[in-house]
Amino acid sequence: MRSASVVVVLAVEEDTVWSRLQAGRALGELLLYLQIRGWATAIHAGITEVDAPNLALRGRLRTSRRPVVVFRVGKPLEVLDSQRAHSARPSLEDVLLTAAQSGT
Repeated sequence: MRSASVVVVLAVEEDTVWSRLQAGRALGELLLYLQIRGWATAIHAGITEVDAPNLALRGRLRTSRRPVVVFRVGKPLEVLDSQRAHSARPSLEDVLLTAAQSGT
């Protein structure tokens, strides 16, 4: 994240389902806005979902609010880089085993 042009943190006063839904709506609008303007984004979910890193982030930001969304923003060096997925993920067919394949 240190090399990103921008790091965005959405934090809520109270950690409720409603607050998380509102943060998700704001995230959707931000991502759409940035995508239209040619910016690439990458979400960092672990820092918001696991308590220890979340508390550390709160300390770093000097806030009592709970960060629920963290993502970085940057311009891709090559235009084509913005058109590909951020990380290669195999298809489900490639990683799931059937009963016949597992020997059971």
